[in-house]
Parts: sequence; C-alpha cells; structure tokens
Amino acid sequence: KDLVILRLFQEIVNNIVKHAQATQIIIQLHQQANRLFLSVSENGVGFNYEEAKKENNGLGLFSIEKRVKMIEGSFQLQSTKHKGTQIIIEIPYP
Repeated sequence: KDLVILRLFQEIVNNIVKHAQATQIIIQLHQQANRLFLSVSENGVGFNYEEAKKENNGLGLFSIEKRVKMIEGSFQLQSTKHKGTQIIIEIPYP
C-alpha cells in the first residue's frame, strides 16, 4: 500500500509540473485514526474535469482515481479555470 501511495503522489506532482503552469503547490499529509489524508493544491490554469473525461484527456488523473479506489480510498478533485486545482485523497491506513 505504501508503494501505491508514493506512486499516487508522484503522478499528481508530475501532472502539475506538466500541465498546471502553477507557481505554488501546497502539499498536506496527515493521519487521523486509521485514515491517511493527502491534499495537493496548486494555483495553476485549472480545467473542467467532466470535459476532460468526455474528451478522453486527463488519463493520468483517471489512473490516480482508479488506484485510489483499488485500495478502498476516496478521491475528490476540484478545479476552477485560471484559479487552480485541489485533489484530496483519503485512504484506509495502515
């Protein structure tokens, strides 16, 4: 499970570097009881996630979402054009 979490984090940061044109990234990681929370926010260009799904773009994000579900976690994404994106992942841990 730790390797999956590391790969999730790597893919999120890679997507930001490649696509977001962000000047700031905020990463928060904390554990509460038996849940691990990973939050990544950036101030980049943002996008419409539903449009990306329809157009088959954002495959990296879809694989992140799939991996999170595979380890019984939850995935939330909020993005606003020209204001950035926030991803929150909650995973059972340990």
